[in-house]
Amino acid sequence: MILSIGSLLGLGMHEGRTDPRPSWGLWALIAVMALFFVSMKEIVWAFLALWSTFAMAAPALAHRSKDRIVPAGASLLVVIPMLIFAFALLIGADPAPDGAWENLLATIAYYSVSFLTFLSICVGTSIRLNWALLTWSVVFLAFTLCATAIILQFTSDYYLGTTYLNNENQAAMVQLSWAYFGCIGIGFAVKRFGRGALSIYQPYWKKPTEGKA
Repeated sequence: MILSIGSLLGLGMHEGRTDPRPSWGLWALIAVMALFFVSMKEIVWAFLALWSTFAMAAPALAHRSKDRIVPAGASLLVVIPMLIFAFALLIGADPAPDGAWENLLATIAYYSVSFLTFLSICVGTSIRLNWALLTWSVVFLAFTLCATAIILQFTSDYYLGTTYLNNENQAAMVQLSWAYFGCIGIGFAVKRFGRGALSIYQPYWKKPTEGKA
C-alpha cells in the first residue's frame, strides 16, 4: 500500500491523540545521527540534529512527561533529509560546501527543523499561532538557523583551523541564498497548498475557539 502524505504526517496519531513511542524512536535516531555528524565533522548537520534533539525533548523535560513530544510525522520531516545526507556520507558522496546538492538538502532541513521547533513550542506551552503567522514564522526561523550555522562554520574556521567556508564569503552567500529563496518558496507552497495536509496538527497551534485553520 502506497503511503499518502497525510498518513505520513499523521504517523503516531489516532483520533486526535498522539502516541509518544514512535516520536521517541525518531528522537533517538536523530540523536544518533547528531553523533555521527559530529564524528564526520559536518558542523551544519550536527548543529541541525542537535537542535532537533533539544527541541523535541524540551516540552517533555519542562513538564516532566514523556507524552509531551511532537507527533512522529513532524519528526519524520526532519529525519528524511538527515538520513539522505548521512547515507551520502557513508557512500562517499560528500559534496562541496557550496554545492547545489547539499544546499538544497540543507534548505529542506532548515525548514523542517524550524517547523518542528514551532510545533514543539506549541506542544510545550500555551502559545498558539494562526495559519499565516505560523507559516511565515517558520520561514524566518529557518533563515536564523542558516545564519547561525554559517556563524558556527566561520568561528570553527577562524579558531579551529577548519575549512568549512575556505576563507571565502562566496560559500556563505551561496548557503544564505539557497536558504533565503528556498525557504520562501517552501513557505509559499505550504501556505497555499499545505493547509489541508497539516490540519492534523491544528490542535497544537491554533485555539479551538478560532475555527477552522
